[in-house]
Amino acid sequence: MDLAKHIATLNKERPRISIEVPEWGDENAPCTLYFSNISARDVQQVRRKYPNFFNDTETDGMVEMIIRKAETQSGERAFTLEAKPILMDVDAMVITRIFSSIFGASVSEDAEDSEKN
Repeated sequence: MDLAKHIATLNKERPRISIEVPEWGDENAPCTLYFSNISARDVQQVRRKYPNFFNDTETDGMVEMIIRKAETQSGERAFTLEAKPILMDVDAMVITRIFSSIFGASVSEDAEDSEKN
């Protein structure tokens, strides 16, 4: 197997992270969103709309990344772009917490993988 195929296989096997969002749940349980790692393709797509995404992370860009990556437990997309106006009206601290969790998890998992090698 060539290296690229091996990397693709490993990437598909990476576990998703789950993030509880109590503000979006109901009286029985918090909302749980699932996220796969943020890929270079994801960053590229968001940077097309928000060129300064890494230097000046705007809430719009964070919401865009959440929409791209959020999944339900069954693996379906949690949001479509039509949800963006709704998410833009959500408490910015909630958006920041979700974004930080998914971006931080991607960065820390990559660092752990580097340390293993």
